[in-house]
Amino acid sequence: MTDNFAGNMTTLTGRSFRQRPLLDATLYLLCALLSLTLSISAKGQDLTEIELPTPEICFGLRTIVEPQALAVCSALDANLRIRARELAEQWLTTAPDSAAAHYTLAEVLLSVEGNVPRALFHLNQAEAKSKIRSFDQMIEVSAEAPLDAKPETPLWHYLTLNQLASVHQLIGNQEDSLRYLDALTEAYGVNLESYKGWPLIKLGRFEDARQSALRVLAAEDVDRFSEAQAWNTLCAVELSEPQENLSAPACDKALELDEAAQSDRPELSTVTLTNAAEVALSRLRVDQAENLIDRATRYPNPSS
Repeated sequence: MTDNFAGNMTTLTGRSFRQRPLLDATLYLLCALLSLTLSISAKGQDLTEIELPTPEICFGLRTIVEPQALAVCSALDANLRIRARELAEQWLTTAPDSAAAHYTLAEVLLSVEGNVPRALFHLNQAEAKSKIRSFDQMIEVSAEAPLDAKPETPLWHYLTLNQLASVHQLIGNQEDSLRYLDALTEAYGVNLESYKGWPLIKLGRFEDARQSALRVLAAEDVDRFSEAQAWNTLCAVELSEPQENLSAPACDKALELDEAAQSDRPELSTVTLTNAAEVALSRLRVDQAENLIDRATRYPNPSS
């Protein structure tokens, strides 16, 4: 950095500093001292004094109320990754039995370090220590809470099960991923059928995957993204058949919906876009595959 700076500066005579060795060397020394001074100043600064805005969304929700969690999310949003981990660890140290604290540290370990084993440990702890474990319990606790009770987010167990399903799928534990998806549906009444296709395919349960996708498509209130996921599942089933159907209508439909969803959701995951590219390539649509890969590089999603 100092090299470029010295090379670009000119004297009053219009000559470059590079033509004057003594001044050049002096400038290097001054820049080095300045850099060291700034470095020491930054290291000595207490990051807790940095006032960060409260995030509107924390861990995908607008209903997080715990100040410790909001502080971690603020740090993550500001790309203060070390600070985020410090805050999460401090919270867990002061509240070792808090499911929220365990979940928060797990999120930091996943998003900042990619440390899946340690994150999985804390997710398991969060699940074990969760006090509210279903939608019905959420309603009961909310109704019975005194007016002066300290506000708490009731969805930590929901977030934990959701992340456990994702992490187990990531590391290849497809049976566990399906188990947590079912647990979410049973405890909170959410329809996660569209997320079962890939785990079932990885398990070689192609007919189960097909039936799962058909159930998604049969729903009256299916959204465009879930519909696209279902057609992607059917496409993968088609391509897995020993005698591949050359027409592969499900793959054609999947590509059509991927394109449509992309116009509404440019943040579609990298995995979705690259999967769609593989489908296009399998249909010998090289230009379309190249376009999808190009879009995937423009919208990199580290969590996908």
